This record gives sequence, structure tokens and C-alpha cells, in this order.
Amino acid sequence: MKPISSSRLLTLSASLIGARIAGAGLTFLTQILIARWLGADTLGHYAVAMSLGGVLAIVAAGGYPSIAQRYIARYRVDERADLTTGFTSSGLRGIFLSSLVLIALTWTGLWLFQGDRSPDYTLALAIGALAAPGMAMLNFHGAVANAYRKPFLGFLPDTLLRPMLFIAAVALAELALSSVISAMELMAMNLGVAVLAALLQWALMRREGILAGRHAPRTRENATWRKSAVPLVLIVLFTNYFIDVDILLLSTLLTPEQIAVFNICVRFTAFIVFALHSVNQIALPDLADAHARTDRNGVMQALGRANFAGVGLAVGATVLLALFGNSILKHIGPEFAGGYKLLVLLSFAQIARASLGTASVQLLTVTGHQTKALPALGGGMLALVVLNFLLVPRLGLEGAGIAMLVTITGWSAALAVVAYKVTGYDVTFWTPLRQLAARHLVRHA
Repeated sequence: MKPISSSRLLTLSASLIGARIAGAGLTFLTQILIARWLGADTLGHYAVAMSLGGVLAIVAAGGYPSIAQRYIARYRVDERADLTTGFTSSGLRGIFLSSLVLIALTWTGLWLFQGDRSPDYTLALAIGALAAPGMAMLNFHGAVANAYRKPFLGFLPDTLLRPMLFIAAVALAELALSSVISAMELMAMNLGVAVLAALLQWALMRREGILAGRHAPRTRENATWRKSAVPLVLIVLFTNYFIDVDILLLSTLLTPEQIAVFNICVRFTAFIVFALHSVNQIALPDLADAHARTDRNGVMQALGRANFAGVGLAVGATVLLALFGNSILKHIGPEFAGGYKLLVLLSFAQIARASLGTASVQLLTVTGHQTKALPALGGGMLALVVLNFLLVPRLGLEGAGIAMLVTITGWSAALAVVAYKVTGYDVTFWTPLRQLAARHLVRHA
């Protein structure tokens, strides 16, 4: 497979980042509408239920989305369509079987530990668990499509189509219904659009020939795939779904109104997270191909391009949020006016993440050393729990922001060290920056 050139990477990244920002913008607009129409309390309940669904979706996928690039790239080079078909069918079957177990456990837990939750909040959480299979399908099929160099098919159903359908559903419901929409009804709408987006993506991938038919030859290496995939469940939870895990933790420490403020500020910084994730996903095929060819220079070039793009995007977005975030928060509602310091803290956390290298886990994954990331991520998650319980009761939302900033900085640094020790590659921004400065000095000497 031909590597993506720098100009092609920039074009694809810009297009995908634009689409992801549009999707994040629609999601953010939906959060604002919920806060203004239905109140911060309803938004807080909805945010926790959505985070529950997202976390369960990652567990249900079993780590298969994270290894799709590695194995599909290898099978395509070896022209083993039977193994590719076996991989995709095994991943999908695992999603449905795991989802059944997770839904049953979640519903049982909600019934046994009702506490002082309102019936509407309990039903919202129950529907959040029910949405996990559709969300897991979008994650898995998106990774498979990206492995086939179809990034738009991989990203757009989840990042753009789903929020568009949801905001349309919320707007229509607000216009058509005389009563106030509850968190449970919001989650029911989200369930419907998640299933619709997942089925549409599946149909398009079947039409493109990415997903084979039922009777296509297939060979399964389930033991090998599970050994590689299962450790990545924790890795994905601690990285890409770190925000959702944190919201679930904070739901035990903050009021629903405070959760709503935290959620709105996180949606601001989600623009940065989406941008970093998009750049990494576009660069990942080149990273995997270069490693398969034992092309060390190709790996470093892929890392360098991703680092420059990631840091530039993170810094630019943080400047915009620092300038305009306070005014926007005030316009959302009086409950959100106190979230500006939290917003700035969360933004700086993403700059630290980008500077220390967001490709550490991807590099460890494509080289087969993904389990080496677990101690750093596990230590980071433990630190997050401890810091939340120490700081949030005393400092409130600012304590939650400090906990996230310290945790992200700490585990990003630890992952960079692990990646360098294991692979010999420096994934941080500073090495390509020094190389660029050295070339500039030589050119002007």
C-alpha cells in the first residue's frame, strides 16, 4: 500500500478534522439546547447516562477496534481475505454477546442499588446501557474502514451523522411535545439514532466490499486476536474514553448541575481531542506499514507529521477557548458562568498530551507491545481517582480540572518513556522540533 504523502495527510486531516469539529459542534449545540430548554439538572443526568453507554460500548467491543489496523494491514499485504473476513465477523459477534452480558449486569445493578435516584434517571441509565451495542458497532466498523483507507466512511457515521440526527430529533420533540423532555426520553432518542447510524455504516461497508457476505470463506484466529485485543480495552478507556470514565467518577462527587457544567467544558475541549484523534488515525496506516517494512525513517516521519499537526491544533484551540470561552459559558446559563477556570485547565491538559506524544499507544500497538502501556495508564487512573476524591470535595469543579491536568500530563510522560524504551522511537513533539530547528540553522549557516 502506498504511503500517504505529507500533503495528502494534511488534506485528509483537514477534511476529517473539519467533519469531526462539525460533529462535535452539533453535539455541543445539543448540550447547550438541553441546558437552556430543559435545565442543567437534566443535562447532568443525560451526560452520565451517555458516558455509561460509551464506556460499556468500549468494553463490549473487546479491544477489536484497536487491533483492526494492525491485523487487517497484515492480512491485506499477505492477500488473506479469509482472515480479514474472519476478523470482522468475530469482532461483530463478540460485540453482541458481550453487550447482552453487560446490559444484564447493568440493569441488575440499577435494580439492586436504586438509592435516591429518580425513576427517570434510572431509566436513562438503563437506556444508556442498551445503546452500547450500536455505539460499539460504530467504533469497530469505523476502525475497519480506516484500515481500508476509507476514513470518511469510518468517521462520518459516528462523528457527523449521529449528532445531526440527534439534534434534529431533539428539536422536533421540543416543537411537537407540550411537556418537558426528560433525560430518559433524550436517551431513547439517542438509542434510535445510534442504531440507525450503525446500520447505515454497515450497509455502506457491505456495498464497498469491505465487509464480506455471510457465505464468504473465513478463517478465525480468535485466541491470537483476543490476546492482543483484551488489554487494549483498558487502554482505550484510559485514553480515548477518559472523559466518560471521569464523568462516571464525578457523578458520585458532584451535583447534577455541576456535572452539567463539567460536561459543557469537556465538550469544548472535545474539539481538541477529536482533532488529535483524527490526525493519529490518518497517520496510523503509514505507521503500521512502515513498521511492517522495518522502515525506521518512515516511522519517525509519520510520528513527526502527526506531532506537528497535533501540537499546532491543540495550542490554537486553547488560545481560542481562553479568549472566547468565558463569554460563551455566560451565555449558556448562569449555572455555567463559574466554569471558565475549569475550561482553561482542561485545555492545557490537551496541550500537555499533544506535546508529550499522542501516538504512544498506537506505536506500542502496531509493534505488538500494547500491554506495556497498562502500568502507566493504570497508575494514571488510580491517580485520577485519588485526586478526584481529595480535590473535588474541597475545590469543586476546579479540583476536577486539576485532577485531570495532573493525570493526563503524568501518564502521557510515562507512556512516552515506555514507548522509547520498548521501541527506540521518541514520540514527543520535542525531537522533530529539534530536528526542524537544526535543519533551519544548517540551511541558513
